[in-house]
Amino acid sequence: MFRNLQDLDFGFSSVGYQDLSFEMPHRTIYSSSLFKLHVNVKEFHDCLYLLDDCFHKLNSLHVRISNIDLIETTGNEIQLINMKHFNNLRQKAQIVTTNRLFLCYKEKFIDGDNLKYDILSRLSHLQQFQFNIYSYIPVDNESNLPSKEDIENTLIGVGTNEIKLLINYYPKSQMGSCHIYSYLSSHRMKYYFNITNNFPGGLYQNVRKISLFDEYPFEHEFFIRIAQSFPFLQSLSLTNMMPQNDTQDSSIVQFLHLLELNFDEIHDDYAEQFLLDTKTHLSNDISLSIEYKQLQRVTHNFTRIATKSNCAKLGYKLCYQN
Repeated sequence: MFRNLQDLDFGFSSVGYQDLSFEMPHRTIYSSSLFKLHVNVKEFHDCLYLLDDCFHKLNSLHVRISNIDLIETTGNEIQLINMKHFNNLRQKAQIVTTNRLFLCYKEKFIDGDNLKYDILSRLSHLQQFQFNIYSYIPVDNESNLPSKEDIENTLIGVGTNEIKLLINYYPKSQMGSCHIYSYLSSHRMKYYFNITNNFPGGLYQNVRKISLFDEYPFEHEFFIRIAQSFPFLQSLSLTNMMPQNDTQDSSIVQFLHLLELNFDEIHDDYAEQFLLDTKTHLSNDISLSIEYKQLQRVTHNFTRIATKSNCAKLGYKLCYQN
């Protein structure tokens, strides 16, 4: 329909985006005019598909890949080198952005060595590289786990922009997570996932959706920091089964733009944290997802005066009952 199309943003900038998936080897996408592409794809092979001679003139690629598995990438290295368009992109690329990249490696975190040797070494003419990468590893043995300093050392020489790094280990879940992202990418983020007590703070004015998870309690001061770091937050998901320890004696948390609040698996303290008007001020017409019996307990069967103000702002309650 658009035979001279040069710049395409396919859901990349929206909060509720759809990941694309292509049934290979059926080719259905082709353009000889496209210069810039913003797109979300489901798997790594979907990204390879787009690079395999689909767009002859492409020189700027912004891609979110929802999932990359070690098994999937191992057999694709030679295929990637031999792709016609990837070779073309290596000569002309200006910007490659991976704004949300979930990588599930079985043995190690994605680090600077992966970025330098697997990506940047193949894009010699690349002028700017922005990335936002989460990787996860199982933790069966707590010895010899990579530290923050270990990952930081590998990131030396990766681009010219400042790089943020967060590492968390979860002994109960037997899992480790590593989040690395470029400073420029942080200004474009619309999502920030799996925030823990390790979150360093900062200002993320474009982020609209976050998730919070930890095996250690989130105290009241943590939520104050979250509200300050994400002033235009619209959607918040929370998972934490550990009770709070502190007694609140500080200011009330202000979530002025929140539209959606999802309690996945939480201790009652966090329902109180958001529903008690002495702890949190909510905006109007919030969609709340919570287990019904938990809501009954926290609101004293909907008679607790301290929860009436915030509960009155809930335009829609999605409640589950076990």
